[in-house]
Amino acid sequence: TVQDTTAPVLDAAPADITVECDAVPTASATDLAATDNCDADITVTYLEERANGNCDSNYTLTRTWTATDSCGNTASEVQVITVQDTTAPVLDAAPADITVECDAVPTASATDLAATDNCDADITVTYLEERANGNCDSNYTLTRTWTATDSCGNTASEVQVITVQDTTAPVLDAAPADITVECDAVPTASATDLSATDNCDADITVTYLEERANGNCDSNYTLTRTWTATDSCGNTASEVQIITVQDTTAPILDAAPADITVECDAVPTASATDLSAADNCDADLTVTYLEVRANGNCDSNYTLTRTWTATDSCGNTASEVQVITVQDTTSPIISVEASDISIECDGTGNNGAIQNWLDNNGFAAVSDNCSEITWTNNYGGASSDCANPIEVTFTATDACGNFVTTTASYSIIDTVNPTIEIEASDLTVECDGLGNLTELQSWLDNNGGATATDDCSAIVWDHDYKGVLIPGCGLTGSAIVNFKATDACGNESFTTATFTIIDTVAPVAPAAPADITAQCITELPEAMDLTATDNCAGDIVASPVDTTDDSDPCNVIVTRTWTFTDACNNTSSVSQTITVVDSTAPVAPAAPADITAQCITELPEAMDLTATDNCAGDIVASPVDTTDDSDPCNVIVTRTWTFTDNCNNTSSVSQTITVADTIAPVAPAAPADITAQCITELPEAMDLTATDNCAGDIVASPVDTTDDSDPCNVIVTRTWTFTDACNNTSSVSQTITVADTTAPVA
Repeated sequence: TVQDTTAPVLDAAPADITVECDAVPTASATDLAATDNCDADITVTYLEERANGNCDSNYTLTRTWTATDSCGNTASEVQVITVQDTTAPVLDAAPADITVECDAVPTASATDLAATDNCDADITVTYLEERANGNCDSNYTLTRTWTATDSCGNTASEVQVITVQDTTAPVLDAAPADITVECDAVPTASATDLSATDNCDADITVTYLEERANGNCDSNYTLTRTWTATDSCGNTASEVQIITVQDTTAPILDAAPADITVECDAVPTASATDLSAADNCDADLTVTYLEVRANGNCDSNYTLTRTWTATDSCGNTASEVQVITVQDTTSPIISVEASDISIECDGTGNNGAIQNWLDNNGFAAVSDNCSEITWTNNYGGASSDCANPIEVTFTATDACGNFVTTTASYSIIDTVNPTIEIEASDLTVECDGLGNLTELQSWLDNNGGATATDDCSAIVWDHDYKGVLIPGCGLTGSAIVNFKATDACGNESFTTATFTIIDTVAPVAPAAPADITAQCITELPEAMDLTATDNCAGDIVASPVDTTDDSDPCNVIVTRTWTFTDACNNTSSVSQTITVVDSTAPVAPAAPADITAQCITELPEAMDLTATDNCAGDIVASPVDTTDDSDPCNVIVTRTWTFTDNCNNTSSVSQTITVADTIAPVAPAAPADITAQCITELPEAMDLTATDNCAGDIVASPVDTTDDSDPCNVIVTRTWTFTDACNNTSSVSQTITVADTTAPVA
């Protein structure tokens, strides 16, 4: 029984998709092909079913392809296409947002904008206007919205916002011009003086406000009159008039008395009531009186400026001035002339009698008409030439310099030496190298700091220094000096002191050379002399002395010291520290080139290398081999030469020797190929020996490979394979042909 129960094989349907309503792909039965195991002529049918959605353009298509063979076996493929309309209509742009006055709002309707849609030919456009009131009747916002909707409810909207406003102020009549008036001529005013009109509001309110700003007096002030017109949206227009009210008329004041010149004891009196005044506005005037004194060249010579001022309530003033010149031109009058005296010095230095005579102005008497008297005299303190009379003039001067004189004499007998009040002091100074002449001369000129007094006359000083010092060390030395004080009558007193020049100041050393570091003791810089400056001796040259601390041979400290000593054994010194530290490694030579050897026994002989050291000279090193034989067939030998100087500075070089056995053993010749009659006649297998470059002899036993595909011509291949430790191989073969060519023995 032959039957066909196998369905045809149908191509796969297209994948399920979702598309817009205007993008549904076409389809037919020929879109898919089918094959069958028995039927070469397969019929494919196509069926499309529509399931409507929530609108005309939203639906589902189910497409089914069915392949049927001649025995009715079928195979089907299905594609589901979801059709949708998600695209909004395209709506014309709304008019631009605008701001308009309340009387210029444009009209609008749904037909103002048109719309198109990708799927729906009949689009509905709706129009909505919404008003949002503002802060007054004429200020508001209109929001106009046009909405296009297709059959599936996709929408597109356009919005225009119209801002309606009233920003125009009313028009107000001009205010009266600003004026300045006297306090008794201020005009009247009210809100009805000005009228206003408005572009939108027929009922305009006009208000009136008068503000007074007081001035500096009751009759000086400013009136600011403001008329304001306001519409229903608060737009305002204002007009302002400023009226300046003032009182600018000064009072009328009586004339002041005439200017005069008087003696200091004849100045007339005055007061505010001496003059009277009248004013155009102020019935209650104030008259003030001010007297200003300008001092002259003395207390009794001065000027009086008398000013009467009449002031009204607004500060308008009228003034009258009288100038009185006051003077003192009369000299004092002597009623008793000065009298002569003769006194004896009492040896105590008080001279009380002369001072009493001077203090009492020679016992003269005087009077003045205007001021106190000042007495002066020309007493100079000079001696009376040891008895001769000395004339003294006494002058009586009033406050304005008017004066009168009277003359008398005094005589003094002096037999007392001057008194040394302060003895001369020793002076010790530091040597300046030039003899300290300035300090010495100053000490001599000031008498060694000594002072003396005499009761009767001036004192003359002298000394006995002859310009020679008792020498000390270097340029130092000393001198004993006697100072003499002599009065006008030859009476003498003495005081003694010593001037000494010393040198306690060490020379000023120069800066030492900067501390340095050297590598080797042989590299120390050459020692050089340094020069110090001494306050007394001038230049002092010193050679250095080196002190070496070599307790650590690799950190040697050399202290180089220059010591400067002057003639008085004052010393100073500076030092330079030279640190000798060998931190330089030897300069290693180049290592032998890296090489490759076949066997560990082929390593080249190790040889010494010589490095050069900055301090130690040549340093010879023998190599040390380090072997990495973790891989016996790739052994790495690192041959290292290390050079170390006395301070453990090291350098090294290395040679890498790679030991890799890549040479196969040398196989011997195989036995000659032979031919045997029977397989049982094969010769006995024997071992062969190969020679290896590293391993020596390698013995191998043969392996036979038999090709007996032709029983009458069997090929036996006998192979010897030689493998060293690194898997390098070589082989040789012998071919034994087994061919039975001998006929049976009958």
